[in-house]
Amino acid sequence: RLAGTRQSLRGEAARAAAEAGGVPRYGAATYGSGVRYASAADTTAHVPMALPSAAEVGALLTEFVTRHNEVQQAEVTTDREQEELRALYAAAQALAVDICDTVEFYYRKDPDAASRRAKCEEWGVVYVYEDAPPPPPVTPPVTPTPPTPPTP
Repeated sequence: RLAGTRQSLRGEAARAAAEAGGVPRYGAATYGSGVRYASAADTTAHVPMALPSAAEVGALLTEFVTRHNEVQQAEVTTDREQEELRALYAAAQALAVDICDTVEFYYRKDPDAASRRAKCEEWGVVYVYEDAPPPPPVTPPVTPTPPTPPTP
């Protein structure tokens, strides 16, 4: 309470009042841990901790619960989508291998192996060289020519 008033201040008003003139402290005390609190005659301003109101806590709790529910829903959605992708992976892998095989089959008659690899790499074929260093790069043609289906 402020001197001369009968109502107590709360929230920011109480904090501002405490910072302006401080609030009286209780008598000096020394606790078992060795912490010593000064006497009431100490003139150092004491600022009490401001606690949020119930409405503020309720608003933050509502926001937290909302965000928590959104996170849980996002996790469920992500798990479901990952399961769907896992189910499609085998078909996608088979399709990628088929495309690579088709491109390599199309360029199979190119006499220069490095040139053949360069042409196939333009179409997305990836070569992994494990033991030996990769062959020197060959300058690829400016515009790739799409493979044409064989005629019967």
